[in-house]
Amino acid sequence: MPARKKSVSSKKAPAQIPFGEITWVMNNLTKDQLSDMDATDWSGDHIIARIQVLAEGGWKISVKWDYYSGALQVSAIQVEKSRPNAGYAFSARSDDILDAMKIIVYKYDVVAAGNLNEFGVAEGNIRG
Repeated sequence: MPARKKSVSSKKAPAQIPFGEITWVMNNLTKDQLSDMDATDWSGDHIIARIQVLAEGGWKISVKWDYYSGALQVSAIQVEKSRPNAGYAFSARSDDILDAMKIIVYKYDVVAAGNLNEFGVAEGNIRG
């Protein structure tokens, strides 16, 4: 017997932030932060589970090819007006989709500790 899918709620969708009101946070990781992130032993399942939690928490997660940097870009935008970090967005780039997602999770969970106001501008690189 196949596993049952979760039922989809028929609740009214929350109010959304208009795209023009999104604030992109400059949040390139430092070399020390990249080294720390690389030292984590997060499994692919852990990374995907954290991305799912972000999505369930109102974050719009998107993936696209960034021609300028020659890498995949994963973006996270908090689109629900009632949520913490409403209207904030950040992204990560890598040539590997799981690595880009790991950077998103690391930035949110470790660097910002869930509060995008904690991000600062630092030296950047393609994996930032």
